[in-house]
Amino acid sequence: MILTILRGVAAAIHGVYPDAEVSIDRVPQGLQPPCFYLETISARERAEHDRRFRLTVPVRVHYFPTNHDAPREECEAVAFRLLDALEFIEADGLRRGFAASYKVTQDEVLMLDVTYRAFYERTQTDTDMRELALGLATRDDKQEG
Repeated sequence: MILTILRGVAAAIHGVYPDAEVSIDRVPQGLQPPCFYLETISARERAEHDRRFRLTVPVRVHYFPTNHDAPREECEAVAFRLLDALEFIEADGLRRGFAASYKVTQDEVLMLDVTYRAFYERTQTDTDMRELALGLATRDDKQEG
Protein backbone atom coordinates (compact mmCIF):
# COMPACT_ATOMS: atom_id res chain seq x y z
CA MET A 1 0.00 0.00 0.00
CA ILE A 2 2.86 2.41 0.75
CA LEU A 3 4.34 1.97 -2.71
CA THR A 4 0.88 2.47 -4.21
CA ILE A 5 0.59 5.81 -2.41
CA LEU A 6 4.07 6.85 -3.56
CA ARG A 7 3.14 5.96 -7.14
CA GLY A 8 -0.06 8.00 -6.79
CA VAL A 9 1.97 11.00 -5.60
CA ALA A 10 4.40 10.53 -8.51
CA ALA A 11 1.52 10.40 -11.00
CA ALA A 12 0.02 13.60 -9.55
CA ILE A 13 3.39 15.36 -9.86
CA HIS A 14 3.76 14.15 -13.47
CA GLY A 15 0.33 15.63 -14.15
CA VAL A 16 1.64 19.08 -13.20
CA TYR A 17 5.29 18.68 -14.28
CA PRO A 18 5.28 16.16 -17.15
CA ASP A 19 8.90 16.78 -18.15
CA ALA A 20 10.39 16.51 -14.66
CA GLU A 21 11.97 13.30 -13.42
CA VAL A 22 10.29 11.78 -10.34
CA SER A 23 12.31 9.22 -8.38
CA ILE A 24 10.81 7.02 -5.69
CA ASP A 25 13.56 4.63 -4.69
CA ARG A 26 16.59 6.85 -4.24
CA VAL A 27 18.15 10.04 -5.50
CA PRO A 28 19.62 9.07 -8.87
CA GLN A 29 23.23 9.73 -9.77
CA GLY A 30 23.75 12.65 -12.13
CA LEU A 31 20.63 14.43 -10.96
CA GLN A 32 19.36 16.89 -13.58
CA PRO A 33 16.98 19.55 -12.22
CA PRO A 34 14.10 20.06 -12.32
CA CYS A 35 13.44 16.78 -10.55
CA PHE A 36 11.59 15.30 -7.59
CA TYR A 37 12.52 12.65 -5.06
CA LEU A 38 9.82 10.95 -2.95
CA GLU A 39 10.22 9.17 0.37
CA THR A 40 8.03 8.01 3.23
CA ILE A 41 8.57 9.19 6.77
CA SER A 42 7.75 6.56 9.43
CA ALA A 43 4.46 5.10 8.25
CA ARG A 44 2.17 4.01 11.09
CA GLU A 45 -0.40 1.26 11.38
CA ARG A 46 -3.27 1.27 13.86
CA ALA A 47 -5.88 -1.39 14.56
CA GLU A 48 -9.39 0.00 14.07
CA HIS A 49 -11.95 -2.79 14.46
CA ASP A 50 -11.66 -6.54 14.24
CA ARG A 51 -9.30 -7.14 11.28
CA ARG A 52 -9.54 -3.59 9.93
CA PHE A 53 -6.42 -1.40 10.10
CA ARG A 54 -5.59 2.21 9.30
CA LEU A 55 -2.27 2.97 7.64
CA THR A 56 -1.00 6.55 7.93
CA VAL A 57 1.71 7.37 5.41
CA PRO A 58 3.57 10.70 5.62
CA VAL A 59 5.25 11.42 2.28
CA ARG A 60 8.09 13.88 1.76
CA VAL A 61 8.61 15.40 -1.68
CA HIS A 62 12.04 16.89 -2.41
CA TYR A 63 12.25 19.30 -5.32
CA PHE A 64 15.57 20.37 -6.84
CA PRO A 65 15.12 23.70 -8.71
CA THR A 66 16.59 24.74 -12.05
CA ASN A 67 16.78 28.49 -11.47
CA HIS A 68 20.12 29.08 -9.76
CA ASP A 69 19.59 32.85 -9.72
CA ALA A 70 16.31 32.69 -7.78
CA PRO A 71 15.90 29.14 -6.43
CA ARG A 72 13.85 30.18 -3.39
CA GLU A 73 11.21 31.87 -5.56
CA GLU A 74 11.05 28.84 -7.84
CA CYS A 75 10.65 26.51 -4.86
CA GLU A 76 7.83 28.66 -3.44
CA ALA A 77 5.99 28.58 -6.78
CA VAL A 78 6.43 24.81 -7.09
CA ALA A 79 5.21 24.33 -3.50
CA PHE A 80 1.91 26.06 -4.20
CA ARG A 81 1.33 24.03 -7.36
CA LEU A 82 2.15 20.80 -5.49
CA LEU A 83 -0.15 21.64 -2.58
CA ASP A 84 -2.99 21.84 -5.06
CA ALA A 85 -1.92 18.78 -7.11
CA LEU A 86 -1.39 16.53 -4.07
CA GLU A 87 -4.64 17.31 -2.29
CA PHE A 88 -6.21 14.27 -3.98
CA ILE A 89 -4.28 11.36 -5.49
CA GLU A 90 -5.33 8.11 -7.10
CA ALA A 91 -3.94 5.17 -5.10
CA ASP A 92 -6.31 2.17 -5.07
CA GLY A 93 -9.10 4.72 -4.92
CA LEU A 94 -9.10 8.42 -4.28
CA ARG A 95 -6.93 9.49 -1.30
CA ARG A 96 -6.98 12.93 0.24
CA GLY A 97 -3.77 14.44 1.54
CA PHE A 98 -3.79 16.30 4.83
CA ALA A 99 -1.36 18.01 7.22
CA ALA A 100 0.55 19.43 4.26
CA SER A 101 3.49 21.72 4.96
CA TYR A 102 6.68 22.77 3.23
CA LYS A 103 9.95 24.56 3.69
CA VAL A 104 12.88 25.58 1.56
CA THR A 105 16.13 24.33 3.06
CA GLN A 106 19.40 26.24 3.34
CA ASP A 107 20.61 24.20 0.36
CA GLU A 108 17.66 25.73 -1.55
CA VAL A 109 15.77 22.48 -1.97
CA LEU A 110 12.02 22.33 -1.46
CA MET A 111 10.81 19.77 1.11
CA LEU A 112 7.05 19.33 1.06
CA ASP A 113 5.33 16.93 3.47
CA VAL A 114 1.81 15.57 3.01
CA THR A 115 0.11 12.64 4.74
CA TYR A 116 -2.30 10.05 3.33
CA ARG A 117 -4.41 7.40 5.02
CA ALA A 118 -5.49 4.02 3.79
CA PHE A 119 -7.75 1.45 5.42
CA TYR A 120 -7.34 -2.23 4.78
CA GLU A 121 -8.46 -5.55 6.15
CA ARG A 122 -6.11 -8.36 7.03
CA THR A 123 -7.11 -11.83 5.99
CA GLN A 124 -7.67 -14.09 8.92
CA THR A 125 -5.94 -17.45 8.99
CA ASP A 126 -7.96 -19.22 11.68
CA THR A 127 -7.30 -22.84 12.36
CA ASP A 128 -10.33 -25.02 12.85
CA MET A 129 -10.14 -26.31 16.41
CA ARG A 130 -11.26 -29.74 15.26
CA GLU A 131 -8.10 -30.02 13.16
CA LEU A 132 -5.66 -29.31 15.95
CA ALA A 133 -3.60 -32.20 17.16
CA LEU A 134 -2.03 -32.11 20.57
CA GLY A 135 1.22 -33.93 21.08
CA LEU A 136 2.03 -34.83 24.66
CA ALA A 137 5.05 -36.70 25.88
CA THR A 138 6.19 -37.67 29.32
CA ARG A 139 9.77 -37.86 30.50
CA ASP A 140 9.61 -41.61 30.24
CA ASP A 141 8.60 -41.33 26.55
CA LYS A 142 11.57 -39.06 25.83
CA GLN A 143 14.03 -41.40 27.51
CA GLU A 144 12.75 -44.44 25.61
CA GLY A 145 12.92 -42.69 22.19
